Amino acid sequence: MARAEDETCVELIAVREGRMLGHKQFVLQGTADQNDGAVLAAFLGQYYVATTEIPEEILLPAEPEDIDAIGALLTTQRGRKVNVTVPRRGDKVDLVEVAQENARQAAEGRRHKALTDVQKAVQALDELQAALQLPRLPMRIECYDISNIQGTSTVGSMVVFENGKPKSAAYRRFRIKTVEGSDDFSSLAEMVRRRLKRADSEESSAAAQPSVETQVEGATQPEQNGESEWTRRPDLMIIDGGKGQLNAVLAVLDQLGIVDQPIVSLAKQREELFLPGRSDPILLPPTSQALFLVQRIRDEAHRFAITYHRAVRGKRSLESSLDSVPGVGARRKRDLIRHFGSVGALRKANVDDIAELPGIGPKTALAIKEYLGES
Repeated sequence: MARAEDETCVELIAVREGRMLGHKQFVLQGTADQNDGAVLAAFLGQYYVATTEIPEEILLPAEPEDIDAIGALLTTQRGRKVNVTVPRRGDKVDLVEVAQENARQAAEGRRHKALTDVQKAVQALDELQAALQLPRLPMRIECYDISNIQGTSTVGSMVVFENGKPKSAAYRRFRIKTVEGSDDFSSLAEMVRRRLKRADSEESSAAAQPSVETQVEGATQPEQNGESEWTRRPDLMIIDGGKGQLNAVLAVLDQLGIVDQPIVSLAKQREELFLPGRSDPILLPPTSQALFLVQRIRDEAHRFAITYHRAVRGKRSLESSLDSVPGVGARRKRDLIRHFGSVGALRKANVDDIAELPGIGPKTALAIKEYLGES
């Protein structure tokens, strides 16, 4: 084992008749406050309880807590004697040293990768600030995307990256309410308007309510010190699309009197970045960290929008499928949609599962199954 800040790398080597058969590496998180013995005890408990291959001898670099109890437990599980020891001399010490060295290299590799990731993130943000001439380093970036299929069930997504990394707790989803058909421009305008107006309203009430909870798309979001994710303005807004999408959102900023919000749009075909008041797009170098970052942010916004759209589309499909089922009124339909979520899930359910829902019963459940089977 090798310690690295709040995690521990554990190397396990399998040996039979003096020959090394293979090795595995594991990482245990949250170990900073535990000594080596406690970490090893936790690992042994987790690993050997979940495997049927328990050896007759386990060699360790340090003595775990309750080593005798661990040996007795593994003996019972194996059905034969299991020795758990810390070797002091000879070939067994050498084996443990090999495992120790592998663990040290793994820990060092993880530290190096973490440092490299941080350096790449800083480089990406520096490059992005320079390329877009931003007034400050874009520590918080929000990206907006729209998803619909043939103009139905239009939804929007807002993803947030802080310090170059996704902050999934700050993601937000929007069901577009005021736009009919397939109109990405108007849908983006609605989403950004709602996002910014929500920021204004919560900024106004923050002083009066220093600690509140808000309801966001069906999930309660905790807030501290009067500040929520809605009140935090991004250092950079990225709009998925080209000039048309950018202009639609710029019109919203103008209507709201916002003049200092850095914003760009990202067109996928050539990865062009369009800026307000500039006719020619910016093309980031193909190997730049800034390009990798904006692509990752855009792709994450697209993934998040598609996932939400599938869920909304599935519920609407189920809702329309239940409209003509005899005995299914508005309340029963709502309960079925809430429980099953999609036509596919309801079709897979058996009659007994459906009948268990309050107010459904066997007769209505059978009618639902027969109707869906015919549709």
